[in-house]
Amino acid sequence: MKVEVNTKDIKELEKNILNLMEASGKTTQDVLKQQGTLLAVDLTGAHDRSTNGKLSAADGKKHKEDVVQTVFSTYRDAAKAAKYFTGYGADAPKRWMSYLKRKDAKKMQIMADKLNLSKAYGGRRVRVQVWDGGAAHTRRLKGTGIKNTVNLVIDFAKVTAFAKIKEKNVGRAKHGWADAAAMLAKQSGITSGVARIPSYITGSHHSSKGFGRVTGRGAKSVLKISNSAEYGITQATIAGQVRRRIILIGKYAQKLLNAKTQEELDL
Repeated sequence: MKVEVNTKDIKELEKNILNLMEASGKTTQDVLKQQGTLLAVDLTGAHDRSTNGKLSAADGKKHKEDVVQTVFSTYRDAAKAAKYFTGYGADAPKRWMSYLKRKDAKKMQIMADKLNLSKAYGGRRVRVQVWDGGAAHTRRLKGTGIKNTVNLVIDFAKVTAFAKIKEKNVGRAKHGWADAAAMLAKQSGITSGVARIPSYITGSHHSSKGFGRVTGRGAKSVLKISNSAEYGITQATIAGQVRRRIILIGKYAQKLLNAKTQEELDL
Protein backbone atom coordinates (compact mmCIF):
# COMPACT_ATOMS: atom_id res chain seq x y z
CA MET A 1 0.00 0.00 0.00
CA LYS A 2 1.32 3.42 -0.97
CA VAL A 3 0.17 6.39 1.11
CA GLU A 4 0.00 9.80 -0.51
CA VAL A 5 0.97 12.77 1.68
CA ASN A 6 -0.81 15.97 0.71
CA THR A 7 1.15 19.03 -0.44
CA LYS A 8 0.44 20.98 2.75
CA ASP A 9 1.83 18.18 4.94
CA ILE A 10 4.90 17.80 2.72
CA LYS A 11 5.71 21.49 3.09
CA GLU A 12 5.22 21.30 6.85
CA LEU A 13 7.41 18.19 7.03
CA GLU A 14 10.20 19.87 5.04
CA LYS A 15 10.05 22.93 7.29
CA ASN A 16 10.06 20.85 10.47
CA ILE A 17 12.98 18.72 9.29
CA LEU A 18 15.01 21.85 8.42
CA ASN A 19 14.23 23.28 11.87
CA LEU A 20 15.27 20.03 13.53
CA MET A 21 18.51 19.95 11.53
CA GLU A 22 19.28 23.49 12.63
CA ALA A 23 18.41 22.84 16.26
CA SER A 24 20.20 19.49 16.56
CA GLY A 25 23.09 19.99 14.17
CA LYS A 26 22.25 16.68 12.49
CA THR A 27 22.24 15.97 8.75
CA THR A 28 19.08 15.31 6.73
CA GLN A 29 19.99 11.65 6.61
CA ASP A 30 20.45 11.42 10.39
CA VAL A 31 17.15 13.19 11.06
CA LEU A 32 15.31 10.84 8.71
CA LYS A 33 16.91 7.80 10.37
CA GLN A 34 15.87 9.08 13.78
CA GLN A 35 12.31 10.05 12.87
CA GLY A 36 11.85 7.04 10.61
CA THR A 37 12.62 4.72 13.51
CA LEU A 38 10.13 6.55 15.72
CA LEU A 39 7.49 6.45 12.96
CA ALA A 40 7.93 2.69 12.53
CA VAL A 41 7.50 2.22 16.29
CA ASP A 42 4.41 4.48 16.16
CA LEU A 43 2.93 2.34 13.38
CA THR A 44 3.57 -0.82 15.40
CA GLY A 45 1.66 0.68 18.31
CA ALA A 46 -1.12 1.98 16.07
CA HIS A 47 -2.13 -1.64 15.42
CA ASP A 48 -2.27 -2.51 19.10
CA ARG A 49 -5.51 -2.66 21.07
CA SER A 50 -4.19 -0.80 24.10
CA THR A 51 -4.90 2.79 25.04
CA ASN A 52 -2.84 5.40 23.18
CA GLY A 53 -1.10 2.70 21.14
CA LYS A 54 1.22 1.72 23.99
CA LEU A 55 2.50 -1.80 23.45
CA SER A 56 2.49 -4.35 26.26
CA ALA A 57 2.71 -8.11 26.68
CA ALA A 58 -0.50 -8.03 28.74
CA ASP A 59 -2.45 -6.61 25.79
CA GLY A 60 -1.05 -9.32 23.55
CA LYS A 61 -2.10 -12.01 26.03
CA LYS A 62 -5.64 -10.57 26.24
CA HIS A 63 -5.84 -10.34 22.45
CA LYS A 64 -4.89 -14.02 22.13
CA GLU A 65 -7.49 -15.01 24.69
CA ASP A 66 -10.16 -13.03 22.84
CA VAL A 67 -9.24 -14.59 19.49
CA VAL A 68 -9.41 -18.13 20.88
CA GLN A 69 -12.73 -17.31 22.56
CA THR A 70 -14.27 -16.17 19.25
CA VAL A 71 -13.23 -19.45 17.62
CA PHE A 72 -14.73 -21.67 20.31
CA SER A 73 -17.90 -19.59 20.53
CA THR A 74 -18.32 -19.82 16.75
CA TYR A 75 -17.85 -23.59 16.64
CA ARG A 76 -19.02 -26.25 19.08
CA ASP A 77 -18.07 -29.91 19.36
CA ALA A 78 -20.81 -32.03 17.77
CA ALA A 79 -19.73 -35.05 19.85
CA LYS A 80 -20.57 -33.23 23.08
CA ALA A 81 -24.13 -32.62 21.87
CA ALA A 82 -24.89 -36.34 22.30
CA LYS A 83 -25.64 -35.78 26.00
CA TYR A 84 -28.67 -33.67 25.08
CA PHE A 85 -30.40 -36.71 23.54
CA THR A 86 -30.51 -38.82 26.72
CA GLY A 87 -34.15 -37.87 27.28
CA TYR A 88 -35.10 -39.57 24.04
CA GLY A 89 -33.95 -43.05 25.06
CA ALA A 90 -30.58 -44.78 25.26
CA ASP A 91 -30.51 -45.34 21.51
CA ALA A 92 -30.62 -41.64 20.57
CA PRO A 93 -27.11 -40.66 21.80
CA LYS A 94 -25.66 -43.82 20.22
CA ARG A 95 -27.34 -43.04 16.92
CA TRP A 96 -25.97 -39.49 17.01
CA MET A 97 -22.43 -40.75 17.60
CA SER A 98 -22.82 -43.36 14.88
CA TYR A 99 -23.70 -40.63 12.38
CA LEU A 100 -20.79 -38.53 13.65
CA LYS A 101 -18.27 -41.34 13.12
CA ARG A 102 -19.51 -41.66 9.53
CA LYS A 103 -19.40 -37.85 9.19
CA ASP A 104 -22.98 -37.90 8.01
CA ALA A 105 -23.88 -34.27 8.63
CA LYS A 106 -27.15 -34.60 6.73
CA LYS A 107 -28.61 -37.28 9.04
CA MET A 108 -27.30 -35.47 12.10
CA GLN A 109 -29.04 -32.29 10.97
CA ILE A 110 -32.32 -34.16 10.49
CA MET A 111 -32.00 -35.66 13.96
CA ALA A 112 -31.13 -32.30 15.51
CA ASP A 113 -34.19 -30.66 13.92
CA LYS A 114 -36.56 -33.52 14.73
CA LEU A 115 -35.56 -33.76 18.39
CA ASN A 116 -35.38 -29.97 18.83
CA LEU A 117 -31.68 -29.76 19.75
CA SER A 118 -32.06 -26.00 19.45
CA LYS A 119 -33.67 -25.97 22.92
CA ALA A 120 -30.40 -27.15 24.51
CA TYR A 121 -28.64 -24.09 23.02
CA GLY A 122 -31.07 -21.47 24.25
CA GLY A 123 -33.31 -21.56 21.19
CA ARG A 124 -30.53 -20.80 18.74
CA ARG A 125 -30.57 -22.46 15.35
CA VAL A 126 -28.38 -25.57 15.23
CA ARG A 127 -26.29 -26.17 12.12
CA VAL A 128 -24.41 -29.46 11.85
CA GLN A 129 -21.34 -29.31 9.61
CA VAL A 130 -17.95 -30.70 8.76
CA TRP A 131 -15.00 -28.33 9.23
CA ASP A 132 -15.32 -25.32 6.91
CA GLY A 133 -11.71 -24.14 7.17
CA GLY A 134 -12.69 -21.18 9.37
CA ALA A 135 -15.20 -19.63 6.95
CA ALA A 136 -17.91 -19.13 9.60
CA HIS A 137 -15.36 -17.50 11.92
CA THR A 138 -14.26 -15.11 9.18
CA ARG A 139 -17.86 -14.18 8.39
CA ARG A 140 -18.48 -13.54 12.07
CA LEU A 141 -15.50 -11.18 12.36
CA LYS A 142 -16.69 -9.33 9.25
CA GLY A 143 -20.21 -9.08 10.66
CA THR A 144 -21.71 -11.06 7.78
CA GLY A 145 -22.36 -14.35 9.58
CA ILE A 146 -25.78 -15.76 10.42
CA LYS A 147 -26.69 -14.67 13.93
CA ASN A 148 -28.19 -16.86 16.66
CA THR A 149 -26.67 -19.98 15.13
CA VAL A 150 -24.68 -22.76 16.78
CA ASN A 151 -22.24 -24.46 14.40
CA LEU A 152 -21.76 -28.07 15.52
CA VAL A 153 -18.58 -29.38 13.92
CA ILE A 154 -18.12 -33.11 13.37
CA ASP A 155 -14.30 -33.14 13.08
CA PHE A 156 -13.71 -30.83 16.04
CA ALA A 157 -9.96 -31.54 16.31
CA LYS A 158 -9.58 -29.28 13.28
CA VAL A 159 -11.26 -26.43 15.17
CA THR A 160 -8.76 -26.82 18.02
CA ALA A 161 -5.87 -26.73 15.54
CA PHE A 162 -7.38 -23.64 13.87
CA ALA A 163 -7.67 -21.85 17.23
CA LYS A 164 -3.97 -22.47 17.91
CA ILE A 165 -3.05 -21.00 14.51
CA LYS A 166 -5.20 -17.90 15.07
CA GLU A 167 -3.67 -17.46 18.53
CA LYS A 168 -0.16 -17.74 17.11
CA ASN A 169 -0.98 -15.16 14.42
CA VAL A 170 -1.78 -12.41 16.94
CA GLY A 171 0.77 -9.67 16.30
CA ARG A 172 1.43 -10.63 12.66
CA ALA A 173 0.13 -7.38 11.16
CA LYS A 174 2.29 -5.42 13.61
CA HIS A 175 5.36 -7.57 13.01
CA GLY A 176 6.18 -5.90 9.68
CA TRP A 177 6.36 -2.46 11.27
CA ALA A 178 8.48 -3.87 14.11
CA ASP A 179 10.81 -5.35 11.48
CA ALA A 180 11.13 -1.95 9.83
CA ALA A 181 11.75 -0.27 13.19
CA ALA A 182 14.52 -2.75 14.01
CA MET A 183 16.22 -2.12 10.65
CA LEU A 184 16.08 1.66 11.09
CA ALA A 185 17.25 1.38 14.71
CA LYS A 186 20.50 -0.14 13.47
CA GLN A 187 21.01 2.96 11.35
CA SER A 188 19.80 5.53 13.85
CA GLY A 189 21.04 4.01 17.10
CA ILE A 190 17.59 4.51 18.67
CA THR A 191 16.98 1.14 20.30
CA SER A 192 14.89 1.89 23.42
CA GLY A 193 11.53 2.10 21.59
CA VAL A 194 12.24 -1.03 19.57
CA ALA A 195 13.37 -2.94 22.67
CA ARG A 196 9.99 -2.27 24.30
CA ILE A 197 8.03 -4.01 21.52
CA PRO A 198 6.64 -7.25 23.08
CA SER A 199 7.80 -10.67 21.86
CA TYR A 200 4.33 -11.66 20.64
CA ILE A 201 4.90 -9.07 17.89
CA THR A 202 8.61 -9.56 17.22
CA GLY A 203 8.49 -13.38 17.20
CA SER A 204 10.21 -14.99 14.20
CA HIS A 205 7.19 -17.27 13.59
CA HIS A 206 5.30 -14.44 11.86
CA SER A 207 5.25 -14.57 8.07
CA SER A 208 4.90 -10.80 7.58
CA LYS A 209 8.08 -8.89 6.78
CA GLY A 210 9.05 -5.25 7.08
CA PHE A 211 11.62 -2.95 5.59
CA GLY A 212 13.09 0.31 6.85
CA ARG A 213 16.04 2.23 5.47
CA VAL A 214 17.30 5.70 4.65
CA THR A 215 19.18 6.00 1.38
CA GLY A 216 20.92 8.87 -0.37
CA ARG A 217 22.49 11.98 1.10
CA GLY A 218 21.52 15.57 1.71
CA ALA A 219 18.44 16.75 -0.17
CA LYS A 220 18.35 13.38 -1.98
CA SER A 221 17.90 11.38 1.23
CA VAL A 222 14.87 9.06 1.08
CA LEU A 223 13.10 7.25 3.92
CA LYS A 224 11.48 3.92 3.02
CA ILE A 225 9.19 1.98 5.39
CA SER A 226 7.07 -1.00 4.37
CA ASN A 227 5.03 -3.87 5.82
CA SER A 228 4.07 -7.00 3.86
CA ALA A 229 1.15 -7.99 6.13
CA GLU A 230 -1.97 -8.72 4.11
CA TYR A 231 -4.47 -7.49 6.71
CA GLY A 232 -4.81 -5.07 9.61
CA ILE A 233 -3.35 -2.15 7.66
CA THR A 234 -5.37 0.80 6.42
CA GLN A 235 -4.33 3.91 4.55
CA ALA A 236 -6.12 6.03 7.15
CA THR A 237 -4.04 4.52 9.98
CA ILE A 238 -0.75 5.07 8.16
CA ALA A 239 -1.66 8.59 7.05
CA GLY A 240 -2.75 9.44 10.61
CA GLN A 241 0.57 8.27 12.06
CA VAL A 242 2.55 10.17 9.40
CA ARG A 243 0.58 13.32 10.23
CA ARG A 244 1.18 12.76 13.97
CA ARG A 245 4.93 12.32 13.39
CA ILE A 246 5.10 15.57 11.37
CA ILE A 247 3.55 17.46 14.30
CA LEU A 248 5.90 15.81 16.81
CA ILE A 249 8.95 16.68 14.70
CA GLY A 250 7.83 20.31 14.73
CA LYS A 251 7.34 20.32 18.50
CA TYR A 252 10.67 18.61 19.13
CA ALA A 253 12.50 21.03 16.83
CA GLN A 254 10.89 24.01 18.54
CA LYS A 255 11.84 22.64 21.97
CA LEU A 256 15.47 22.32 20.91
CA LEU A 257 15.47 25.77 19.29
CA ASN A 258 14.02 27.34 22.46
CA ALA A 259 16.68 25.63 24.58
CA LYS A 260 19.38 26.77 22.18
CA THR A 261 18.09 30.37 22.31
CA GLN A 262 18.03 30.29 26.11
CA GLU A 263 21.63 29.09 26.22
CA GLU A 264 22.66 31.96 23.98
CA LEU A 265 20.81 34.42 26.25
CA ASP A 266 22.46 32.96 29.33
CA LEU A 267 25.85 33.62 27.75
